[in-house]
Amino acid sequence: MPCGSSSNCCGKNEDCCGGKKVAEQAESTDSECCGENCQCCGFDRPEMRAMKKLAGQAYVIYGSHTTWPSDANTMDDKLKEMVDTLRKPLPKNFPVVVAEGIPGEDQEGDMLLFPMGLRIPAGSDLTKLEVKKTKDLAEVSHPDAVPLPAKSRHIFVCAHGNRDKRCGRCGPELAECIEKLQDSRTHVRKCSHIGGHKFAGNLIVYDLKFSDPGDWYGYVTPSNLNKILKHSERKAFTSGIYQSHWRGRTGMSKDECINYASYQRQHHRINIAIGGVALTATLAALAAFVFKVVMVLTKLMQQGRFGGDENSRIVANRADVQQPPLKRRKTITSNVGTESSGRVFYSGLPAVGKSPFENFDDFVTPDRKPGSGMQCVFWEGRAQSSRGLQTVLKEFKNIDWKVNLKPWDRKVAGDAQYCAELADEIYHNLFKFDASYLSLADGMLDPKITPRMRAMLVDWLVEVLLKWRITDEALHLCISLLDRFLSNSDSPIEVAKLQLVGVCCAMIASKLQNPFSPEIESLMRICDGAYEVCEIEQMEHVILRTLDYRLDLPTAWTYLARWCQVFGLRKHYREIAAYLLDLTLLEYEALKYRPAVLALACTWVVVRMKRDRKKHRVAGATLEEENVLEDLGISSKERKPIAAICICRDVLKRGEEVGCQKKMAIVSEMFIPLLLNSAVYKEPYNSDLGVPGGELMFSYATLAGTLGVYLMTAILKTFLMPFYHSTDFDVHRNWLAVTYSLPISQWYRDGPWAPSKWTLDYPPIFAYFEEALANVGAIVAYWTGNDDLWQMLDPQAQEIPAPTSVVTFQRLTVIISDLALIPGVLLLCPPSGLFTPMKTLRYLGLLYMLAMPALLLIDHVHFQYNGMLLGVYFSAIGLMQRGKVLSGAVVFTLLVLSKHIFAYAAPAIGVWLLCNYCMVPAPYQRSVVSKRVFSFHRFFQLVGAVLGTTCLVLMPIIYYGELQPMLNRMFPFGRGLTHAYWAPNLWALYYGVDVVLAKLKGLPGSALTHGLVQVADPTVLLPVRPIHALLITVAVYLPVLTGIIRESGRPHGSQRSLLFWATMGTSAAFMCGWHVHEKALVTVVAPLMLEIILKRDLHGSSRYLTSVACLSTVMMASLLPLLPDTLPELGLKWTLMLLSWSIDDCVASMAEDGGRLHRVVVAVTAAACVLHQWVLPAALPSMAFAPLMFMSVYCAAGVTLSLLACYWFSTDHLVPVDEIKED
Repeated sequence: MPCGSSSNCCGKNEDCCGGKKVAEQAESTDSECCGENCQCCGFDRPEMRAMKKLAGQAYVIYGSHTTWPSDANTMDDKLKEMVDTLRKPLPKNFPVVVAEGIPGEDQEGDMLLFPMGLRIPAGSDLTKLEVKKTKDLAEVSHPDAVPLPAKSRHIFVCAHGNRDKRCGRCGPELAECIEKLQDSRTHVRKCSHIGGHKFAGNLIVYDLKFSDPGDWYGYVTPSNLNKILKHSERKAFTSGIYQSHWRGRTGMSKDECINYASYQRQHHRINIAIGGVALTATLAALAAFVFKVVMVLTKLMQQGRFGGDENSRIVANRADVQQPPLKRRKTITSNVGTESSGRVFYSGLPAVGKSPFENFDDFVTPDRKPGSGMQCVFWEGRAQSSRGLQTVLKEFKNIDWKVNLKPWDRKVAGDAQYCAELADEIYHNLFKFDASYLSLADGMLDPKITPRMRAMLVDWLVEVLLKWRITDEALHLCISLLDRFLSNSDSPIEVAKLQLVGVCCAMIASKLQNPFSPEIESLMRICDGAYEVCEIEQMEHVILRTLDYRLDLPTAWTYLARWCQVFGLRKHYREIAAYLLDLTLLEYEALKYRPAVLALACTWVVVRMKRDRKKHRVAGATLEEENVLEDLGISSKERKPIAAICICRDVLKRGEEVGCQKKMAIVSEMFIPLLLNSAVYKEPYNSDLGVPGGELMFSYATLAGTLGVYLMTAILKTFLMPFYHSTDFDVHRNWLAVTYSLPISQWYRDGPWAPSKWTLDYPPIFAYFEEALANVGAIVAYWTGNDDLWQMLDPQAQEIPAPTSVVTFQRLTVIISDLALIPGVLLLCPPSGLFTPMKTLRYLGLLYMLAMPALLLIDHVHFQYNGMLLGVYFSAIGLMQRGKVLSGAVVFTLLVLSKHIFAYAAPAIGVWLLCNYCMVPAPYQRSVVSKRVFSFHRFFQLVGAVLGTTCLVLMPIIYYGELQPMLNRMFPFGRGLTHAYWAPNLWALYYGVDVVLAKLKGLPGSALTHGLVQVADPTVLLPVRPIHALLITVAVYLPVLTGIIRESGRPHGSQRSLLFWATMGTSAAFMCGWHVHEKALVTVVAPLMLEIILKRDLHGSSRYLTSVACLSTVMMASLLPLLPDTLPELGLKWTLMLLSWSIDDCVASMAEDGGRLHRVVVAVTAAACVLHQWVLPAALPSMAFAPLMFMSVYCAAGVTLSLLACYWFSTDHLVPVDEIKED
């Protein structure tokens, strides 16, 4: 007889019944065995999930497993009668099984009902059994039923040996192993046939702690028993049980069990993959860090930074490692004594005599001379006169000229024209000469010659010299000669002679720097015959004598090439720096600065315009490093070249003074939009800033400061943990359980798998976030053994009040998620450059957002994750404002797919991107405000990024057919126009007017004042439907969109920011949207307040500051009803409100009136809060909704007026449009 799951045991294979050979045969109702290999009941058995869908199980305590016949229910008449009576009211898929009782706990005749967890004592009248049938499970009740312990776990092991020998052998052994565990909450009982004997041992586990309907496990052995029991407790890292041992769950059909197991296995594999990727990335980062450290240490050792004598190390390095000589050195040694060798040698070094080898000291830098302390092989050979010239040259060839070169010179050490060996010494001498520069701005001009006249002359000279095809060096030399002559002239220059002076300076400069100089007749024609030849010659002589023939002095252009080399600027960036330097020629204020400092300022602007942080560092040198500036000849007092750059910004804004810059026409048409959109022109000049930090460069100081602010606020937030939490806490707790325990196909659907009323109604990204938090909670519960955290992840146990550990865990997740505010605030800081906000403002902005009283009340008391979402929102806006539009668009798309309320800002952001990103300057436009054309390339890039991100996120939702249920959850139009507590928007005013009119007309009370979430129509006014709210929202939104279009293309300083427009769009949707919550107002106030803190150019907008402060004050008052009126919460909400009003007063105090108007608003709002809190409840006890209605209407009026004022006065700080004219 073959072995397996046949009706008779074979007796040939010990494994078929779990032990020794069994000779006797027993009855079995299972299918025939597959063959002698017995794979059907081994590891390679068929699919286990073949159980039928059950509504529950009933267990009758009766007898012992050793005495049960094949059909245990017919053991005797008494048992049969009990079973028959019990089966009558129960549904057909509610089986009755016989079980062996636990001594001292069960009595014979007791009945246990699962998954209800009830015990019906023996002798009870079973006819009183009541059954309530549901879709999947049956709810059974009895008047005498006693609930089993709430956190107990009941395990039933099939030990029906007279039915099947496999269970008869495996079942008792498993029960004994479970009893040895001595778990106080585990109760194990042996039961009769439950089906699937081929999977012996078989367990059914009911864990009342998780309201478990019953999990069925097969092929359980003593070796895997512990793992299976941990799986039943929802322990982490046990998902493999679904593949090999989990048979199904009570209430699920076969197909549902298969899908659920498949989902859990896939979920487990994804977690393993994510963990593997994270581990690999961590190891790779660690390896890269170690490699970087080793490389740095090796480089420092090669440079002689560690131990020993520097000279000896350099000599040893040259002796051990043969450095490749420079190309020109090879040419010298290969053609010694030839004419060609001399020419090549002279091409890279200054001429010192007839022979290139007569005096080596003249063309070797001072630090390589014998007196400099550097003992190299060459100078040792030089001292030994007995050596021949060939020997000296061979050693000279091996000299490493790069050792003592600066990093920026080392890159061009092979360029003979650059002469890197002498460049450092040459520019040091020039810097010393430049240090003696005297400001030409003091008393330079005659009172009749104004700075504007000088600017017009310089602009005219640029056009003249452009016709002469003069070099840039000659142009700057011409302006330098002009300024020095006007400053040193003994007698005032007449205005009529000013053009003559300019022409003569241009002629002198062209003679010095240009290959040819113009004829005097040409000068006369340019001046339209205003001057004679003799006048031109005479003025030339006067200029030469006045300047004492010191003509070819270094100018700012001379130093510009050096600074571009130092900072590693490429060709197109050098053109931008040259363009900025040309613009400074027009400005009289630029004469206050040394030419070297002026060139440094223009170069540094271009450096800060670079988007990649790596490009800010060239060979390890940055402007902040003092030793670099000291070496380059810039003193500590001159490291504030901000005012010079402010001149460039002012020139770009005053287009009428720039004139037609034909010289830089190509550069201007390419880079004026870049300059106007650059970070350096977004903020006004503040002389106290010095040279600021980088463009969001996370230095250790910045990181330490931000983390310090975060930790300080985190400690504050921990003291808010014991306070009240709203139903939103239970909502998020249920979302944790749903996303952890259920497949995606059941997240947005109602069913017995998630009986809680707090359904998931957020987009999928936030659901994934909740799933991640649930996995973290599972890991914490696994390592700490906290049973309460496991209960948190059970959808069936959400009606149980949350224990302290669950509250603490969820509170900590909100505190940790606030870390997202750090990059958001830093990205919103006006990008660096020379107008970066002071670090104090940066930290103040971060401190405000992390400790914003409204967010403390909403997130850390009431419970939500608005701080994290606002951080992502700020990051998206900051990336877009910094030019990383595609990255910002992807982040914003992810944000909308996390919480759809941020879609309020989507139209404003979309129109802003179309007008500012997809519109590019038209070619060959020479004016400051150039015409623009639409770029379809950018448009399709933007659309592709947004649609690609959306499709990628929604792909699992669409695959499981959850898109429509998700949309129904996200947009519940059946909830009515307003929430239970009216949000302070247009509809609060509308409903308030309706209630007043109804009272005046003596009409009955409206359902609007019942405080319920429902659709209710006004009593007097017209009803409002979703389509009406949509049309009104669009109408209110249109001024925002038209404002964006109208201001697009203007230079910075004459248009409002993207953050402002996005906030205005959000406020429009808030004021007119359908079923808006009062908490959504924080997405309007927080950005406006943060922008005021970070942007100093808003500090002078008095009316705008007052409007935003009043809006924040009213917003905080509207949040007052969120907390109950118990004593601790009452004190907390008034404390937070007073703190918020104090912050608002600090903002309003920067206004011209010193904040007096805002203080009036605070006084009126405080009186309204007192009326709401104490006066109205006592005066109108029969009208319970009157205090809430009063607060809603008052705050709605205040919010409406404040938002209108914010929009109207937001242009106060802008440069008037009429100041920006085209050529």
